[in-house]
Amino acid sequence: MVILVYPVNTHGLELRALKDLRIRVVALNLTTWLGNNNLSGSIPDISPLKHLEILHLEDNRLSGEIPPSLGNIDRLRELFLQYNNLTGQVPNNLIGKPGLTLRVSPGNQFLSPPPS
Repeated sequence: MVILVYPVNTHGLELRALKDLRIRVVALNLTTWLGNNNLSGSIPDISPLKHLEILHLEDNRLSGEIPPSLGNIDRLRELFLQYNNLTGQVPNNLIGKPGLTLRVSPGNQFLSPPPS
């Protein structure tokens, strides 16, 4: 499955799963602000984006668990996920990741306490 992000209108973005296409996103800008864009669905595995440093997904309608694969992005130094509908546990490899500013609360329903 491939997850693509594309503009829907001037006020929002939408995640769509396209099963039959063979298109892959292989790079994003080093800084990606997708906060407050009405994104919905789960967070896809973007760990192949090894040069990603900043990812803002706060203030959307994302659901499901935080993928542990985000902890495999070595250069990731800022990850903002607050104010979504995320559940489950915050992956340990994100909680203790050196140099990472991680914001997951308020606004999510985690089974374990988020990092302070």
